[in-house]
Amino acid sequence: MVTGVNSFLDEIAGMIAQRRQRMQSLVEDLHSLEGESTALQQAETLYKAEHSITEGVDPAELKGKTQLQALILIARRNGVLNMAEARRTLLLAGLVRNAKNAGSILYTVMARSERFEKVSPGVYKLRGGNANMAVVGNSAHGNPSLPSLVAGE
Repeated sequence: MVTGVNSFLDEIAGMIAQRRQRMQSLVEDLHSLEGESTALQQAETLYKAEHSITEGVDPAELKGKTQLQALILIARRNGVLNMAEARRTLLLAGLVRNAKNAGSILYTVMARSERFEKVSPGVYKLRGGNANMAVVGNSAHGNPSLPSLVAGE
């Protein structure tokens, strides 16, 4: 009887060892896939930035924001700000009413804010440390509706 129990326990122990080896193999595969996935995401981001490929921002997300806040949101989301795409998006969101003057209006907003720098014709990016800044009301100056930049998001 003892022999039967020992062989059964040996068989169970072998099955446990096989499952643990399989689990270890799967964990190693998972770590490898996570690394590959991260590398591919970084490559995608770099490619989009180099070729000025942007993802659209839903105009509904821009409701209630100022033109500057909307431009900053688009630039953060895409890494760069494609002026033609930003113009269309802000027109759809109702932040710019006159399609004929939209480009001039948005260029003026960007130039006055001094938060953007030109990458190539029609393509801009946020300057240095402003990429991690959040636009919030400026209650320190008594007007909560004025946008200002503060650290954090």
